Amino acid sequence: SEPDAQARDAPSLACASGSGAFFLKKESAVTWRDRFRNAWDGFGWCATSVREAAMLQALRRAGIGCPQVAALGEAGRQAFVLTRAETALTDLRVLLPTLSNIDRNRLADALGRELARMHNAGFDHPDLFGKHILAAAEGDTFRICILDWQRGRRRRSVSWAMRWRDLAALDATLHDAVARDRLRLRCLRAYLQETTASPPLPRFARQVRAACEIRRRERRMRELGQPPAPAWDHQFVPLCESRLLMVRSYFERIFSRMSIGDVEPEAQAREWASLACASGSAILMDRWRAAGESWDIPPLAHTLFRLQRFGVPAPRLFAVGLAETHVFLIAIAAPTTPLSEAIAKAPQPMRSRLLRQAGHIVRRIHEAGYNLPNGDTWERRLGVASTTGEVVLTNLEPLVRGNASWQDVAPGEFNRQAFRLSRTEQLRFLQGYLQRKRSKATERQALT
Repeated sequence: SEPDAQARDAPSLACASGSGAFFLKKESAVTWRDRFRNAWDGFGWCATSVREAAMLQALRRAGIGCPQVAALGEAGRQAFVLTRAETALTDLRVLLPTLSNIDRNRLADALGRELARMHNAGFDHPDLFGKHILAAAEGDTFRICILDWQRGRRRRSVSWAMRWRDLAALDATLHDAVARDRLRLRCLRAYLQETTASPPLPRFARQVRAACEIRRRERRMRELGQPPAPAWDHQFVPLCESRLLMVRSYFERIFSRMSIGDVEPEAQAREWASLACASGSAILMDRWRAAGESWDIPPLAHTLFRLQRFGVPAPRLFAVGLAETHVFLIAIAAPTTPLSEAIAKAPQPMRSRLLRQAGHIVRRIHEAGYNLPNGDTWERRLGVASTTGEVVLTNLEPLVRGNASWQDVAPGEFNRQAFRLSRTEQLRFLQGYLQRKRSKATERQALT
């Protein structure tokens, strides 16, 4: 039968037989570039699903923790791979904060040994991100499962450059709040203990950190390196025949107070927004044109989601929807005072605190891959929340998105004259902007 039919039938047959849950990955349009890349890497003229299945089978034969292949198929430009879902295991980024110090150390040791066995067996994983590692306690140690092998390869031996690259990807995608330096070094120490003819730990750690700093300049790596956001904050509930998409967290919060009727989506969204933000205000934007029933989520919605992942205090997305000829967006924002006005009225200690907060927010925005359009200034973008007294991003006009890292985007966007600040007060802003920068003294202290 066709691959789509096979993929649909395989999970239902497996679950009916009591085999447990499964995870399905489908390719609906396999290109010749995919086949050429897979053939170049030694997997033959096949789809990426077939390549990943071959890698998973080889990993299991080598005793490396990975999902088990239940079925795969390829026909024409379609392909699929079905694997057993590891429901008993948890995302590494979610599991680490819940563990005690002793369990964290055990998990770091188990992960280091598993990664060393993977490399020693000849497998390299260029997508070794934090979200691709699952773990669960098993006796006095932890069981590790590594996901997403569609770009992995098996070689006669994995060079140290490739080892540094893989470990740097993991280092770059684990936030500092999830894993401290000493825990990372413990994992590297366990890795080296399983590897013969290995370099000393200080040199090895410096090489991994140098490769990590290079990877962190990539916008995608910076985004993957943030703590995982609650799923219901970044999921939509379709309403009004999918003409209105409401963020699940808000939907669940006000579901008992709203009535779903045959009302126009925009009018209904306005009503729900007024219910959801009794202590704040709703911002409605409708500048995106739509052609008939075909519409896409506005870019500003993706921006708000991304800023939330980077911890930027900004208006929260409430809903997006399709009106007659345009797409509208509703965001929830708290009442604010312009930052320049708040700074002018604040006493000196509070001025310093607000400036450091402003610098920290600008730094996070730059790390998220955004900067100001030409001629714009941050005093138009930032404000102080009336309820909390904290600095927040208030202006929802589109920011410029690029691939530059915060090291490349200098804080020259900050206009000292507009805020009427002294050089000392501008220094407070720069201190807030650079407070997350890792110093060499900190690295030396962690290595000792």
